Amino acid sequence: MFLRHIIQFLINPILYVYLGIILLLFIKNHRKKYLVILIFYSYIIAIPLTAQLFLSVWQMPHSFQSEYKYDAVVTLAGASDMDLYVAAINNPERCYYYISGSTNVDRLIAAIEFVRKNNAKILLLGDWRFLDIPKEQRIKKYATALNLKEKQIDIYGWVGRTLDEATGVREYVKKYKIGKILLVTTAVHMRRSHAMFKKQGLDVDIFSVNKKGLSINKYSFLPSYRGLGDTYDCLYELVGYIGYYLNGEL
Repeated sequence: MFLRHIIQFLINPILYVYLGIILLLFIKNHRKKYLVILIFYSYIIAIPLTAQLFLSVWQMPHSFQSEYKYDAVVTLAGASDMDLYVAAINNPERCYYYISGSTNVDRLIAAIEFVRKNNAKILLLGDWRFLDIPKEQRIKKYATALNLKEKQIDIYGWVGRTLDEATGVREYVKKYKIGKILLVTTAVHMRRSHAMFKKQGLDVDIFSVNKKGLSINKYSFLPSYRGLGDTYDCLYELVGYIGYYLNGEL
């Protein structure tokens, strides 16, 4: 976990802008050339086009089959706070701020709809917190809030990262004899997630939310905070994929 935080710090593209500025203070020769390089780098990491081009290659096509009823739909929303989400449903103001700031909710909502529309028998969720509340009590609470039957939702175990979700679902599948699974997560996160689930021997189809086409316009070339965030997300997934691959977990 400590290594993960170090990597998150090191892949932050802004870090190297600050390091470049510090370096310029000590460089005497070719300062203009390095300044131009730093300005160009700062521009590239801050424009939306960078992430758009990456995602056009990185995203995976859907393999979801609408005519098929899956034994389970798994949404990789382990980092989302289900208790907060349930509370937000009954509080419109709180709900707005929660949903607007979390892509976890997009994938959760998509997974819920697959169960409601009879595309999947059960919704499987990971739990990222240790709570002294019986599992059955939490499931009843979630089912009521999400307008599902209690038999249509289950918590397969504690998760701290994507690998925990893949291994947790594997153990749940073995225990309850689950067959075909539909995996739902964000488009940028899907390639790594799908590889992990396949590595665990799971039979999965995929459905990505927040999928983006390559739509280039004038705003694609304008530096923005959103552009920086998207670039960081892409770097996080790329480095994460490489790291898990080298570790034999993909």
